[in-house]
Amino acid sequence: MFEDTRLKVFMAVAKSGSFTAAAREIGISQPAVSQNVAELEKEVGEPLFDRQRGAARLTDKGKAFLRYAGQILRWYGAMDSAFGPSSRISHRGEVRVQACPYCTDYLLPKLVSGLRLSSPDLKFIISPYNKKDTNSPFDFRLFTRKRTGEADLLNTATLRGTVRACAVSSSPADVSLDRLPEGKGLAVWSPYLDLLPDDDRALSVFVSESPAAVESAAAASENIIGLLPFHEGVSPSLSVLPIPLPH
Repeated sequence: MFEDTRLKVFMAVAKSGSFTAAAREIGISQPAVSQNVAELEKEVGEPLFDRQRGAARLTDKGKAFLRYAGQILRWYGAMDSAFGPSSRISHRGEVRVQACPYCTDYLLPKLVSGLRLSSPDLKFIISPYNKKDTNSPFDFRLFTRKRTGEADLLNTATLRGTVRACAVSSSPADVSLDRLPEGKGLAVWSPYLDLLPDDDRALSVFVSESPAAVESAAAASENIIGLLPFHEGVSPSLSVLPIPLPH
């Protein structure tokens, strides 16, 4: 499984509000939790938590760090979904990649080498990138584009306007796209797929032109959050959160 232990510990403390509760949740000792958090704070250069008797509250710096940590862990989750023991790619035994020349020459060799260490039986099939070829059965499409501003993990899309959508889930506490819980995936109405940030798109496990099919997928599994056009007729068994999407 792909993960970063220190970030996982940090998220557990932030969620539970307690070093002791986080230790129980993860299954490690309380001193180990304290050590992992202390190492992160040393690298950041500021406290991430205000320690109180029996409680730990995020500092302002910790709240900002939380947003980045959550997105990084979501990418780890996406990697695990793609390359973990139960993934579709692992079962098939090959990864089909369409990539531009820069990615093929400079990015993929190192990436493939690292993945081969953990999954030596995987076969990688690399094809030239063609932006018009959208129907070929590739697992990943990698390409570069001109940078339009400073890199910012929190703002990966330019907001020109919004469309109304809603997130639905059979688990009320999990209806959120701001910090998708670990292990969750997205079922997406297909016209919304291109509106999602890269990290959300990577966690899309079901895409359909039918809003009813997306709603059914969310109702059938606690591990799936559905993304639908906003409407009033969503099943009363689902929790609904109206959300804006960039457009």
